[in-house]
Amino acid sequence: TKSSAAQLCIRDRVKHYGVFQFREGITSDQIENCFAEMHGMVGKIPGLIDMIHGPYDSDEGLNDEFTHGFIMTFENPQTRD
Repeated sequence: TKSSAAQLCIRDRVKHYGVFQFREGITSDQIENCFAEMHGMVGKIPGLIDMIHGPYDSDEGLNDEFTHGFIMTFENPQTRD
C-alpha cells in the first residue's frame, strides 16, 4: 500500500552527525556562512534531504572543545556513502 511504501522510505533514512571546532577569531558571520553553504547542498547532492545545525553545548562538559554540530538526513545508507 501507499502507506507501507512511505513507512519503508522513512525507515531507510539515515542520519549523519558531525562536529566542528572553529578556531579562535572566527566570527559568528563566518560560522553562519559555513552552515549556509552546507545547507545549500540539500537538494543538490542526490539523497541529501535535510540538514540542521547549531551550537554544541554539552551540559556535562563533554563536548571536547567542539563548538558546533550538524545532522544531515539521507534517503538511505547508499546515498550517504
